Amino acid sequence: MRHPHPDWWFPERGQDDADKALRVCASCPLRFMCREYALTWHEEGVWGGTTDCDREELRLIARPLDWAGMTLPGLELGETA
Repeated sequence: MRHPHPDWWFPERGQDDADKALRVCASCPLRFMCREYALTWHEEGVWGGTTDCDREELRLIARPLDWAGMTLPGLELGETA
């Protein structure tokens, strides 16, 4: 396999380079750990088989789970405003 070009991971010229990086990621055994790292540290570029947009969507989906046990100041759990 040819070594991936460094620019593929941080595409600025459009989707072509991102697609190349995503194909490399598809066979990487560390892609899930890589994706979690990028989600945690808000990295830019292609990480773990995801693009910036992909990870932002994942964050939006996960957000309600993060909020599940939260309450507004002055309200007890289960009360409504």
